[in-house]
Parts: sequence; structure tokens; C-alpha cells
Amino acid sequence: MKSKSFEFNYALFLPIFLFYLLSIGVQYGAAVYDQVSYQHIVLKQIIFCVASLGLLFLTQKIKTALLLRLSPYFYVVSLAIMSLLYKFYDPVMYQLTGTKRWLRIGSFSFQPSELVKLTFALVIVYFTLHYEKKVSERTVKSDLKYVMNILLISLPTFLLMYMQKDFGTSLVFIICLGALFMIAGVHWKILAICSGILFIIGVLLICLVFTEYGNQILYGLNFKTYQLDRVRAWIDPFAYSQSIG
Repeated sequence: MKSKSFEFNYALFLPIFLFYLLSIGVQYGAAVYDQVSYQHIVLKQIIFCVASLGLLFLTQKIKTALLLRLSPYFYVVSLAIMSLLYKFYDPVMYQLTGTKRWLRIGSFSFQPSELVKLTFALVIVYFTLHYEKKVSERTVKSDLKYVMNILLISLPTFLLMYMQKDFGTSLVFIICLGALFMIAGVHWKILAICSGILFIIGVLLICLVFTEYGNQILYGLNFKTYQLDRVRAWIDPFAYSQSIG
């Protein structure tokens, strides 16, 4: 019996390739806007694109079951790498942004949160599949226990995100969790309660953004002015057209 030959998925590769081109264009535009030499920046982005493409083809050779089985170890390693930001963060980027997102080792720097995004997705999918196989009949109680376990697994990620003062990436992880819970078919009562809590927190944060007293509270929680300005720009985009608009 002949083994199934490798089939290249052009429909899947096309949007990835377009994102590669977009990322290179964005890096070029940012360099020109900042009036810095674009050659090194663009070349670095091209190298990253080629490296990620090679990694893409490599992972296609690995069985999904194996990746999921090893995902808890990948997750722990990625968290350990991100915890290095406590000491080895890029001082230049810290001065520019006030955040500890970039890990610098010698002349090499990258954002460990990008690695955690991959391992985070794998590990929560792994435990979700484990839960679905283990539970024969799902109830509100069993779904609640599952949600609490996933949130407990996610806690180290959010703690490290808070240490980095990277609230934007934290929203990405929250969206991933929300999508997972809906796809996994978590009971609607649990989803309704979680959505209600997030809605109340969101409304509260927005109210704090537009009051002087609220700004002081947010500054105490390590929010930065540029983060608050991003929210204000939705209300009055022309006022921020020369900065973040």
C-alpha cells in the first residue's frame, strides 16, 4: 500500500504569505516614518519570515498528537523563558515604552510572549481534549470545574503579562480563552456569567479612562498614558491623529 504523499495546502499558505509581505511592509514604513535606516530592519524581518516558514514546514512533519502530548512541557519552558524578562529585558525598549516585553541576550532580542502564544494555545487544547475524553456526561458542575482548571493553568501567563505591563497581549489570551470555551461547548450559564463579569470590568475600565480620579487608579495599576490614549482615540480620533491615530 502506497503511503499518502505530502499535499501542499495553497489555500492555507496564501494568507500566511500575504501576512509575511504585510509585516515586511509595515516594518519598512515604520523605519521610514522614524527616519532610520530601513535596510537592517527589513532584512531582519525577512530572516524571521524565512525562519518561521521553515518552522512551519518542520512542524507539518510532526504528528499533532505528539505536539499536544508534549504541550505541557513546551508551556513550562516558554513561561521560564518569559520569566527571564525580570532581569534580562531590553533596556532600550524599556526606556521607550516603559514595558519589559523584549528579552535581550547579547545582540539578539525577541518577545517571549510570541512563543507563549503558541504553547498556550496547545496546552489549553490538550487539557480540553483530555476533559472531553474523561467526562462521559457533561454538566454545569463538570464544565465549571473544567473552566477553573483552564484558568488556573492560564494564571502564570497573566501574572507574567502583568509583570511586563503588557495588557494588550493579555487581551489576546483572554480572547483565546473565550473562543476555546465557546468551541468546547461550555454550558451557556457559565459563558453568560463570564461574559457579564468581563463586560462590567470593561465598562468600569472605560469609565476610569475618562475621569481624572480614574486615571490615577489606572496609573497605580501600571497602565501608561499611551495605553489610555488608545482608548480615548476611539472617541476623538482627530485629537490623536499626529500621535497614535
